[in-house]
Amino acid sequence: VEGNTLYYTTNRSEVVALDTRGEGKHAKVIWKFDMMEEVGSQPHNMSNSSPVSHGDLLFISTANGQDESHVHIPSPKAPSIIALNKKTGKLVWEDNPVEDRVLHGQWSSPSVGKVGDVVQVVMGQGDGWVRGYDALTGKRLWWFDMNPKNAVWPKTRNEVISTPVIYDNKVYIGNGQD
Repeated sequence: VEGNTLYYTTNRSEVVALDTRGEGKHAKVIWKFDMMEEVGSQPHNMSNSSPVSHGDLLFISTANGQDESHVHIPSPKAPSIIALNKKTGKLVWEDNPVEDRVLHGQWSSPSVGKVGDVVQVVMGQGDGWVRGYDALTGKRLWWFDMNPKNAVWPKTRNEVISTPVIYDNKVYIGNGQD
């Protein structure tokens, strides 16, 4: 929530901006961004990212994942993370480092913070890696595999579900499932 605007992600894979002052008893929709329609995301177990805001941008995980067979990835070209202009709902940047390596789904929400002199967006992604991006440009700055090199899905390799915490020039993030 910023001022009178509420940003959220629906279970239908939409990012929505609402004017909380509304019209009568209902909030007024300012804009909607349909991630399935606009960037081709096919979420596994519905979309579930909490948007995070910095400046004029919102950062969201698309929740792109496997289909219900747990074998096929219907949309391997869909991005893992997107940045939207929070005033207009227009796409500013996107990145798809995971491609067809989604282990199950993508459920981490992004975090924003300053590391050194750079404002970064950090998010755990569905291939078990955590990645950091320049918040304004979407340039990938760093990446780290959260699993041992000999880990194998689904027994010992995990996708990253937790939300990163950025504090004192460090990123803290948990790993594991169920």
